[in-house]
Amino acid sequence: MSAREQLHNDQEVIRKIVSLAEQCDVLSEFSSVELMSVARYLKVQKFIISDAIVREGEIADWIGFIVEGAIEVVKESTKANKNVTIASEYKSRLVGELAILDGGKRSATCYARKPTVVLVMSVDSFNLLAERYTSFALRLTRAIAKHVSQRLRLASGQIVDLI
Repeated sequence: MSAREQLHNDQEVIRKIVSLAEQCDVLSEFSSVELMSVARYLKVQKFIISDAIVREGEIADWIGFIVEGAIEVVKESTKANKNVTIASEYKSRLVGELAILDGGKRSATCYARKPTVVLVMSVDSFNLLAERYTSFALRLTRAIAKHVSQRLRLASGQIVDLI
């Protein structure tokens, strides 16, 4: 099924997605009217405790906006031959945000730490959104880049503290 066929038009579903989207920091800067226009490009995914939301090494083909719950971000350490928790993310944060920016492979595995709800946007849906709502897509990309920048600054500080 193509991304165009996956878009939904059910107004009740769209209103629910908008309500959830308004709870996410990255999406909260957009108006309800804007979110109504783009909600059809999002899907609601629910995860139970310990579910793998994304797995390290998988193709990064979607971004998620955490609207309920919490996740643990785990990276495989080849040096120590074990998995290391590198972050915890909570409601209003992102998961898989590099998918929109680089389309590479997942750099870590994320597990649900408690029941978690994520608004998911595939890269294909994002590309369709960018064709139709260019200004929104640009603002969303900037918001994602800002989020990534903040995480990079935090990680840089943590690295320095280890040296």
